[in-house]
Amino acid sequence: MSDNQPTDKLTGAGQPQRRPTIGLLIDSFWDGYQGAIWQGVVDLAHDRGVNLICFNGGRLGYAAADELDAQRNTLYDLVTADSVDGLIVVGSAVIGRALPETLRSFCHRYRPLPVVNIGIALEDVPSVLVDGESGLRDEIK
Repeated sequence: MSDNQPTDKLTGAGQPQRRPTIGLLIDSFWDGYQGAIWQGVVDLAHDRGVNLICFNGGRLGYAAADELDAQRNTLYDLVTADSVDGLIVVGSAVIGRALPETLRSFCHRYRPLPVVNIGIALEDVPSVLVDGESGLRDEIK
């Protein structure tokens, strides 16, 4: 192997480089919160040369109440280590009627993939939290 041949952690030394693929798990594109997250992830993936697959699989915990959401949840079964290299879960939207422990188990089902959760603090799952309180406080002043 020559010194100037690229090495890729995902494919191994000396192998042709491939673009990593990130999965984004959301409930919907249509509300402003998730739409803004989706657009930000799309922009960053483009800038960084990363593939992005969005799994618009609905909310958890609605199986008995909403058959459509229960059917949409099957999209989450398509997420495997063969399809993505890591995941971003918009947990604050995906949680639906489920308990935080259900969302935690949902995130853990994708191990050993790297997973980051957005919007709800979960034990043993790296989470990005939004602080809306300080912005609201600034607006009220």
